Amino acid sequence: PASYQVLVTDANSCTANDAFTIASSAEPTLVLSGNVNIISGQPTQLTATVSNLASTVDSIIWVSSDGSIICKGTNCLTVNVAPEKDETYCVTVFFNNGCTVDKCITVKVQKVSVITIPNVFSPDGNNASFFVQGFENIKNIKSMSVFDRWGNLVFLKENIAAGDRSQGWDGKLNSNKVTPGVYVYKIELVTLDDKIEIKVGDVTVL
Repeated sequence: PASYQVLVTDANSCTANDAFTIASSAEPTLVLSGNVNIISGQPTQLTATVSNLASTVDSIIWVSSDGSIICKGTNCLTVNVAPEKDETYCVTVFFNNGCTVDKCITVKVQKVSVITIPNVFSPDGNNASFFVQGFENIKNIKSMSVFDRWGNLVFLKENIAAGDRSQGWDGKLNSNKVTPGVYVYKIELVTLDDKIEIKVGDVTVL
């Protein structure tokens, strides 16, 4: 705010004065919020909150780090995104015919492997093979090994697609059914970013 004085003089040299104060409006603030720590591919909602805005919003624009427009218009206070890797989103709010306020927010993405490995199967039942059910964040299975309780290798398969039941272990060794019991597996997974993850556990053959 600032104070001013005005002095008026007429033709007869008479004067009058007065003082007044012009208060400045508060600067608008922009706050971005939302879940910024997600798993790869998980959707999250980002929200822009504008405060101390004396005029109406003319337009709102959200853009990603590569310049792609996520949302543009007057109804873009919230956006839904699902990045596969760390991503920064910036929003600009236009108001008062050309004034702007902007801010950016970064979403951190955690890479995880999501798979399903059975812990029991029956070669003669509906679940007639031991295999890995994979999801979109698994590229393939580098190797899958199965050992008996003495550490002898009874099954080995390499470079197979996750979820391919035909490539799983059928519970046999040399075309003969193995003895029912507990067997140990070791599985090497290849993630989408070409990292190797090793899963070790046991499976019961009925």
